[in-house]
Amino acid sequence: MKKNILIPVFIFLTVVGALIYDIVVTHSEISRNSGVINDIEKDLDKIKFDILATKLKIERLKKDPKVTEDILRKKFDLLRQDQYYIND
Repeated sequence: MKKNILIPVFIFLTVVGALIYDIVVTHSEISRNSGVINDIEKDLDKIKFDILATKLKIERLKKDPKVTEDILRKKFDLLRQDQYYIND
């Protein structure tokens, strides 16, 4: 009768031990790599700020008719004579 009780207890303790070991190893790896994680977070914040600034510049350029005209003139100047297309 004692053998029947010991087997589930042994399996339970083995699973709990494996989980505790996994938690300890994961925590130590995160602690060891915390400098890299912080650098990645700083880079992410900088990239988000740059993306927002670029989006704001694009919106400002889209609304300015002078900039639109300048862009179209530059595109036209880059075309060769045989690339002109005239709508009828």
